Amino acid sequence: LDEFYRIQLSQLSKSLDDLMKINSFFDSTKQLSHFGYEIFLNRDSISFYDNIPSPSNYTLGSGDQIVVSLWGEVEKEETALINRDGNIFLEDIGILSLTGITLEQAKNKIINSYSKTYSTIKGNKPSTFVDISLGDLKDLNVHILGFVKSPGLYALHPFTDPFTALFYSGGIDTTGTLRNIDIIRNGNVINTIDLYDILHGNSIKSQIRLLDQDIIFVPSRESKVLVNGEVLIPGYYELIDNESALDLINYSGGLTPKASTISILKRINSPLTRKNDDLAIEFFLIPIDSLNTFSMNNGDSLGIGIISDYYPTITINGWVKRPGKYP
Repeated sequence: LDEFYRIQLSQLSKSLDDLMKINSFFDSTKQLSHFGYEIFLNRDSISFYDNIPSPSNYTLGSGDQIVVSLWGEVEKEETALINRDGNIFLEDIGILSLTGITLEQAKNKIINSYSKTYSTIKGNKPSTFVDISLGDLKDLNVHILGFVKSPGLYALHPFTDPFTALFYSGGIDTTGTLRNIDIIRNGNVINTIDLYDILHGNSIKSQIRLLDQDIIFVPSRESKVLVNGEVLIPGYYELIDNESALDLINYSGGLTPKASTISILKRINSPLTRKNDDLAIEFFLIPIDSLNTFSMNNGDSLGIGIISDYYPTITINGWVKRPGKYP
């Protein structure tokens, strides 16, 4: 009888532990992080384009400095600043308009102009060579607005992309979205970026060049869903339209080896759709292999349980070499 009650008490204790674990899936007092926002905490340790080469597709504008070098039969170097009208003055050429063209186009234009002055630049065997590079560059004035730590107008390096620009504003607040950040130019949304692409090892789908007076607007977050339990990175995530519970698992790094084959979902129905507060909360048991067909709502909590460590044993005693418990 002592052994029987000891086993019963052990099973009851384990059941209580399991209930506590299940309850912890949905415990709002437990401190879990909001996925993705911690990347902006490293802003002071990141070098912003101090030594990268100038891209050939860089668009020139007022305030950019052009450095022209000639060597060979003719040796000289000249520096010219693009004025407000988009022009530069070179001693051997005169005035050239460079505004609105790329650095590569400007190189061709300057070399063609010099070849009219120095014939040694032309031909199959030229004896004078020309190189054009950028000196000091104009700053970009970019407005960073919405749910960021320090909204305002920022003077940025001209090679800055939207992702890097957000570091200057202190990063995105946890009330702001990481999934639909708008790039606004001349009153129109020209692109929308999803930082989850970057956070999961992908690149921005298209290279976005910021221009002067662009606006980076961070709206409020689309949703807030919790995943807890046997996943690699428990926490709060943001899902957008057409994403399922399986996407949530993938964003959290996937399941651990001890994950159960059944998940538990807690849903708080919207006050706009429920008939009364008695029906505010629902629970669902969802097989792991069906998560790809289950859509998540704002406020949902998904708990992934752990498999039991229990296994059946038999005790062997008496005249055997190794008495004891065996599975």
